[in-house]
Amino acid sequence: MGKTFEALERAKKESSENIPDVPKDPPDGEIESLTQKAKQEYREDIAGLSKEPQERKVTASAEVASNPVAMERCYDLRTNLLTRHPDDTIRSILFAGTSPGDGSSTLAVNYATLLSQNSRRMVLLMDLNVETDCSQVLNDDGFGEGQRVFRVKKVGPGNLYLLVSGRENGQYGEFLESDRIDQFLKMIYEKFDYLIIAAHSVSDSSEASAFCSKVDGIIMVILSGKTRRQIAIKAKETMEDIGGKLLGVVLNRRKYYIPESIYRRL
Repeated sequence: MGKTFEALERAKKESSENIPDVPKDPPDGEIESLTQKAKQEYREDIAGLSKEPQERKVTASAEVASNPVAMERCYDLRTNLLTRHPDDTIRSILFAGTSPGDGSSTLAVNYATLLSQNSRRMVLLMDLNVETDCSQVLNDDGFGEGQRVFRVKKVGPGNLYLLVSGRENGQYGEFLESDRIDQFLKMIYEKFDYLIIAAHSVSDSSEASAFCSKVDGIIMVILSGKTRRQIAIKAKETMEDIGGKLLGVVLNRRKYYIPESIYRRL
C-alpha cells in the first residue's frame, strides 16, 4: 500500500504543469554568441516584462504562449476543429470562461499563437477580459472609419496581432449593439483570416453575450476541480439560448494522478 501511495504522489508531482519563470539575464559570454537580431529580441522581451502590471498585460500574455505543454494541448484542439470543419468555415472563435481564473485568456492566446505560427494567415486576438484603452496601448496600426479607429499591434512571431477592447469615451455600450458588431466583424474579415476572442462567462459578461451569436463558434473553458457542474450547465444553456454555436469544451488544468501516458491509452 505504501509503494502504491508513493507512486501516485510521484506521478502527481511529475504531472504538475508550471509556467516558466521570467528569464534572467544570461552570462555575458552567451550574449556575445548571439546574433544581433537575437540580442535585440531578448532585450525587448525583458523590457516588456519589467513594466508595471497594467502596462505589460499584452507582453505577459504572449509570453505564456511559449509553454510547450499548453501549446501541445492547443495543437490537439486545432486538429480536432480542422477535422470536424475541413471547409475552413470557422474563422472566428470565442473562448468563453465559466469562472474567474479558468484560463480562458491564456488558452485563447496559445491557440491564436499556434494559428499564426503554422500558416501564413493573419490572426487577430481580442481580449474582452482586459479593460484597457486600446488607443493608449496599441498604437502601431489601426483600421476603421470615422471617429472610431481600432488599434492593433503585432505581437510575437508569425502573423499575430492584438486588439484590446477599450471603454473609451463612454461609447463602449453603443459598440455592443448588433449592427455595430456586424460592421466590426466585416472589417475584421477584410483584413484578417482568423479572429480569436477571449472573454468571461457569457452568463456574467455583456461583452461575451454580445459576441456569442456573432462568431462562428464557441469554446467553453471549465476549470478542473473548481467549476461547479451547475455553473457549467448554466453557461452552456445561456450560450445556446442567445444563439451561440458550441464547438467544444476544454477541461483546463486537469491533474493526472496517474501518468498521462496511461490516460491516453484508456
